[in-house]
Formats: sequence, C-alpha cells, structure tokens
Amino acid sequence: SLPNSVATDSFAGPRRCDSGDTGACMTVADYAKFYDMLLAGGTAPNGARLLSEESVHRLTHRAHDGLSRDSPIGRFMRLHDAMQSFNHGWATRPAAEGKPHCNFWSGYANNHGRLYVEDDAYILVFPQFMGSSPGGWLLGSATVREPVTDVFEAML
Repeated sequence: SLPNSVATDSFAGPRRCDSGDTGACMTVADYAKFYDMLLAGGTAPNGARLLSEESVHRLTHRAHDGLSRDSPIGRFMRLHDAMQSFNHGWATRPAAEGKPHCNFWSGYANNHGRLYVEDDAYILVFPQFMGSSPGGWLLGSATVREPVTDVFEAML
C-alpha cells in the first residue's frame, strides 16, 4: 500500500475535499487573513463585520464546562489539565506562569498557528513535515514548531 501523503489522504487524491481529521485546506495567506480578522475584532479589511466582537471573545476565551479531557488522546495533546483546553476548534491556554493567553492548533504536515489576541499578534509555522511520515510529527514539533514559538512568545 502507498504511504499516507497529500496524494492519498483526504478522500483519494490531491486534497479533493476538506477532511475533518486534517482541518481546513488553507494557504498561509488565508490563515493570516483569518487571524487578522480575529485581531480586528471580527472585522474584515474592507470594514465588513464578519463576526461580532462577542463572538470573537467567545471563540478566543470561552471554555466548555463539564467536558472530560482526561483521555489518552487528551493527555497526549496536553489538553487534560486546567492550563489549556480544547474549545471551539482549537486549544485555549489562558495567560499564566509568564506565558501569554494563546489560542492554537496544528494541522496536516505540522502546520501550526498561534493567536495571541490580547497581544495583537500571531505566528504561523508551516514546515510541511508530514505527520504520517517516519518521525514527521515528533521531529516537526521538536525541531521547528516549539523552538520557533518559544522565541516568539518570549518577545511578546
């Protein structure tokens, strides 16, 4: 059988459609537009209101109550403690212990975005290390994503 790749994943062939297990198909520029809209309180560059300010606040700060995140996958993704949790499609980490408030999620090929709405900042790291390749997930995280985001957060 073929190894997992962009050619074989996501419903048979070059990303023919979005796949819930790998996230939305967007370019880095599209991710930046989305984050810019959130940092602008839900307003597009042309002034059109896309989300209410309350919706942006809920998306970036609200946590779902009563969910058990203490599962094998929750522990693996470090979403099982009080410091960060998965809400509204991404992880939320409140400001604490010298770290800023942050919303983040990783996608296919170790693509990773972090939004710091309280600091009017974000970082997008798109190394294109396939998570399904040997060592892709672990090497992409340890050698690219974490060192880059640690330096960025230290500058906030």
